[in-house]
Amino acid sequence: MLPEGWPVRATATRVERVNAANYGYGFQWWRIDRGDTAIWAGLGYGGQYLVVIPDRELVAVVNSWNVYGGRTGNVLSALVDALVAVR
Repeated sequence: MLPEGWPVRATATRVERVNAANYGYGFQWWRIDRGDTAIWAGLGYGGQYLVVIPDRELVAVVNSWNVYGGRTGNVLSALVDALVAVR
């Protein structure tokens, strides 16, 4: 069991604009917010993504790149755009 409040503390932005995409970073969680929509993301090796939009109770998991083959396009951005568009 997680301590009370851990998800909020772990996903809070601790460092702003970490990379070229201006993502924030918490405790092993990326913040890839879009406007006023909070988006938590676990970004793993080989195009593995765990995306959580807590206000919408949405969770998405993707394995988009065969590490022994070629890379795919920007699946993460397309996924997040589609999830944010869900109402």
